[in-house]
Amino acid sequence: MRNTPIIKIGYLYKAGFGLSQPEVFWKRDLYEKVGGINEKGQFAMDYDLFFRFIKHGANFMFINEHLSALRFYELTKTHNISHIGVAENIEIRKKLFLGNNQTFRALLKILVWTIKAFHFVKQSELQYLWQQIRFKIFK
Repeated sequence: MRNTPIIKIGYLYKAGFGLSQPEVFWKRDLYEKVGGINEKGQFAMDYDLFFRFIKHGANFMFINEHLSALRFYELTKTHNISHIGVAENIEIRKKLFLGNNQTFRALLKILVWTIKAFHFVKQSELQYLWQQIRFKIFK
């Protein structure tokens, strides 16, 4: 997965922007300020943590380097219980002004992907951008 500088609102509303936990580093004082990981979750603990980072005004720095890798295979939580993660994400988004409003999220997704496309072009990631466009439009 390749990324661009974080688009906070796109992340909060799960509208075309995501972070993978292995690629994110943070300071301990921020972690403690937001109360750390919510251990009651089964799947979306990182989404909840980053959600609270953003709500507490965290600043993010984008590094255009590959820092981690993630594998998907049959025994992963992502493969087996992703429905639990979807439900947990919905509960987390309920804390937002427009929560799970699908129309707002669809419009926001268009905006987020426009911004991401600009960054992918700027980073000379044209092949990846085209792959994402084909996947998003023709899936």
